Amino acid sequence: MSLRRVPAIAAAVASLGGCVHHASTQSRQARIERGIAEDERRAALLRAETLKLKRRMEVQQQCIAYTQCKSHESLVVSFVAKHLAECNVAAANWYACDARNAKQATEDTLLGCFLGLGAAAVTGGAAAPWALVGCGGGAVVGDQAATGICTKTSRPLACGTRQAEFLTTALVEAGLTQAPRCLPKEPEGCAELRSLPSFSR
Repeated sequence: MSLRRVPAIAAAVASLGGCVHHASTQSRQARIERGIAEDERRAALLRAETLKLKRRMEVQQQCIAYTQCKSHESLVVSFVAKHLAECNVAAANWYACDARNAKQATEDTLLGCFLGLGAAAVTGGAAAPWALVGCGGGAVVGDQAATGICTKTSRPLACGTRQAEFLTTALVEAGLTQAPRCLPKEPEGCAELRSLPSFSR
């Protein structure tokens, strides 16, 4: 081989080596860029999934709060209904007692009047004042013969006017400081949450 051709061959080899090095660098750069793009794609997916989970947690908290509120509301309503029913029973018993005593008093008064009128009739009118005495005496006997709860307590208030009192008592029994104020309807998304396998157990 001619010595004059050695530098030319060396130059060609060097040029070829430079091309190979340049191509290798470009290939590495392309791989790095593809890796960065993939990382960014995964990061975007993770951010989207995180936002989705955060929203799900917010909806779950709203649903739990709504359920708890409705539970407290039902408890308070049941206590109020219990006190209203007890009040109605007590009022009914009082008025039944009062009616029995009023009937007895009327019967005793009439009996006294009849006895007085009978005495007046037997004496030919001479004992007419005894008719009045008989009526009064019958009324007194009727009052003295009155028995039952209505003789020991005053006429009860109408139960419907005692709602505030019943509510206050019910709140204490339910362990609450104020009446629950629930949303008018279940928050959006609760039904969807319940349909998920992890929330349906």
